[in-house]
Amino acid sequence: MMENNYLEQEIRELFNKEVDIKEPTAQWWNNAVIKATSKKNNSGIKYFFYRNRVFAPALAVLAVLVIGGVILSPMFFGMGSTPSTTTKVSGTTTTNTKTETTTSSIFLPWVFEGVGGVGIVPEPYDIEFILETELPTVVDSLAVYIENKTVVDDVYALNIALQCGFNEGDAVPLVGDTRSVYSYKNGTATLEIKLNGSISFRTDTDSSKPENLPTDEECITIAIGWLESCGLTPENILDIETKSYMDVQEIDKVTNSVIDQYSVGTTVKFKGALNGYRLYSSAASVVIGDNGKIIRADINLPNYEIYTYVDIIAPGEALNILENYLEGRLGTNSNTLICMVNQMGFKKLKIKNISIQYTKGNTDYLQPVYVFEGTAYFEYENAITDTEDFISRVDAVIRD
Repeated sequence: MMENNYLEQEIRELFNKEVDIKEPTAQWWNNAVIKATSKKNNSGIKYFFYRNRVFAPALAVLAVLVIGGVILSPMFFGMGSTPSTTTKVSGTTTTNTKTETTTSSIFLPWVFEGVGGVGIVPEPYDIEFILETELPTVVDSLAVYIENKTVVDDVYALNIALQCGFNEGDAVPLVGDTRSVYSYKNGTATLEIKLNGSISFRTDTDSSKPENLPTDEECITIAIGWLESCGLTPENILDIETKSYMDVQEIDKVTNSVIDQYSVGTTVKFKGALNGYRLYSSAASVVIGDNGKIIRADINLPNYEIYTYVDIIAPGEALNILENYLEGRLGTNSNTLICMVNQMGFKKLKIKNISIQYTKGNTDYLQPVYVFEGTAYFEYENAITDTEDFISRVDAVIRD
């Protein structure tokens, strides 16, 4: 059973890393399952957990079958990704400083287009919903933004590499005729600059217990200093968060008791804002390890301009969508287009915070969503814990 817990939590750990900067796709889910199930351990059983609950009912997520991009498990069905399509919305256009109401509909991609999620329940069931906060007061319409693409070429990539301490000779030669990323490698350090402008830094690391992990405050200082030295400091930062990176438990094979428990590092997240609204994904995420070493970093610093204005649904309607989605009452045709959650299969949900934030999904458009945060309560007989942090996004745009 502990090996099953390890695999399931490794998938969740991979998912947690992915959603911080970018949205997971169906292909990501396939790779995550392969990576999690291929991990080997040499002494005892060492497994990763995402802070709270470990699934334990028959096979749970670790028995996931990836079939044609659709993820199946006993508790829920996961759609590998939402279909590629556009929807009509009634909006306004902006010309220079003048805003004009359009007379025709505007075509806008679904906010979660191409995003892989944990999925839907196979049949309806009841959940106890407890609202521990008031519904927010919102405006009638909000802007939708479109990303101004960064031109990533040989010169741009090399400048980023030099700023991050790499040399021209560290460039990894292009394989094939089509480039999707610029890569640089120096020893165990790897830098990738993708054509969409996102930047990833990695160093080889393992799950060994750190001897000298800096405090959260020290990690923030180290992360800020590293980003500044690379010339990659995000603008319009709303707040800075820290959380543990790669929580590990070592389990005795004989007694199934916990031998040791620790975190490999600390993640420092830089959360941005646009016109006063929080951006759902981090502008930058830096992981600090033993002795202040930078283990990994993900940076995304796009520029946006207003594309249109759209009417948004009321908070109560968004809450109803979330409730019906979680209870499996929306059907299977469009629910993954309007709602995304990080947990399913629980019996009770306490919602503690509701806000409007912006998310881009896997499109070029930054769109408003309602974000619901709280605690999910499970009743799995063999679960290590019975609660898990819950977060969900519900499409806020009124679509025709």
